[in-house]
Formats: sequence, structure tokens, C-alpha cells
Amino acid sequence: MATLYAEYGVSANILFGDIQSLQNTPFGNLIVVLTGAADQVEAALTYLKQNDVTVTDVDLEAVGGED
Repeated sequence: MATLYAEYGVSANILFGDIQSLQNTPFGNLIVVLTGAADQVEAALTYLKQNDVTVTDVDLEAVGGED
């Protein structure tokens, strides 16, 4: 998360996190809101994907978030 801010100027607000173990292999999920300039957020998302992070975009309006 520090890299997102340092390299891309994107802030990450962690809303939820969970780590579990399956056959002694840890895995986890984070629900994160990224804020920043649109092009910088896109660059940060590309960085995450290139580093084997699965990213799922959630439409906040569809789930009753931001208006």
C-alpha cells in the first residue's frame, strides 16, 4: 500500500481484511478504496495486477455507496 502512494500518489483506505490458511498456505482478501487522480489510480491498478494481485472493481453506486 505504501508503494501505491509513494509511486502513484494514490491513497488506499482499507475497509476490510482477512487472512486464512488452506493446507498451510496463507491467502487473504482486502476491500480497499483507492483515491487519487483517475490516471494515477489506473496506473496503480496496473501495478497491482502486474504483481499478481487479483483486482475486482466494485461500482459504489450499485451497492449503495457514493452518490
